[in-house]
Amino acid sequence: MNTRINLIDNDLYQYADVITANLLDTIKAGFRIDIVISNPPYLPGNWSEDWRIFGGPHGNEVTRSLIQLVCQGRVRMVILTQSSLSNWEDLIGYLGSCGFKLIIFKATHYFF
Repeated sequence: MNTRINLIDNDLYQYADVITANLLDTIKAGFRIDIVISNPPYLPGNWSEDWRIFGGPHGNEVTRSLIQLVCQGRVRMVILTQSSLSNWEDLIGYLGSCGFKLIIFKATHYFF
């Protein structure tokens, strides 16, 4: 919802198709996507405690599932939010094996 509001507020809504989905489940087979932007739950923890922030026991299970779909060649670019607590180095290697390269746009350190 925030994405739609930001696009409308900045007069950019006509340039984007915003899809809310469980990973890429709603995308038809054979359909290609230019960019996937995702802020998946990435903290290590139990989904049953809070599925919005906990990405599984290692923190990267949800992101790994998304990357598996991305690696099928249907996505040109993926932008992800990650935490240093979520074993993101493992994900870099996985993305690299699919032909993607890592570019860090911004790294911010928080006290927690």
